[in-house]
Amino acid sequence: MEKLKVSKWNDSNRDEVKGVLLSRGDQCLDISFQGNLDLYFSLKDYEKDNTFVIGKDNHEVYSAFDNLYNSVMQGNIVGFNYKKRAKETGLVEGKKIIWRSDDYELDVAPYLEIEKLENAYLLKLDRPTPERQLDCLEEFGLANPTLTVRLRNSGSLYTPFNVLFMELFNNLMEINTEAHQIDIDEYLIDKQLEEGKSLQKILYSKKKSA
Repeated sequence: MEKLKVSKWNDSNRDEVKGVLLSRGDQCLDISFQGNLDLYFSLKDYEKDNTFVIGKDNHEVYSAFDNLYNSVMQGNIVGFNYKKRAKETGLVEGKKIIWRSDDYELDVAPYLEIEKLENAYLLKLDRPTPERQLDCLEEFGLANPTLTVRLRNSGSLYTPFNVLFMELFNNLMEINTEAHQIDIDEYLIDKQLEEGKSLQKILYSKKKSA
């Protein structure tokens, strides 16, 4: 497993279209803000590997996801508590966050799942096995080898939690990719790597029970 890298992109023809590309070697997770003002999480070749690890080997990215996870779990948004709503809508299931794409009916919608580990967040992009006949639009949209989950900023089942995901995106966009200052967590991981431990083993440790 390679260390987590960050890059940013902008559409030269449309200023509002921009994104953050998180990568580990050939594996890439794209988080983009599109012209319809919605967020999209996209993972290429998801059938080969539908998971992506956000680890403490990149403190700034990890910190952004840590803030998202804790805020969703606590349910606090602009001074109001929506913890009950998070559970009622299925956004929070146990200790996992699961956002089902706003492009489709819930029973066939691709979904983004976020699970907390000891030194990382494990992101999983997948889609359920349909138990009914898909319509033409569903068949066309779900046939793409790039799995995409749409997070609407208007009209989503999970409103107002879209606010927290937009905060995540904005925090990622603010990362200085030119000048990276090493954090203590990154230093400690580097020391473990020097001792011969694998990055995958370090990051995939399960979160210990309290």
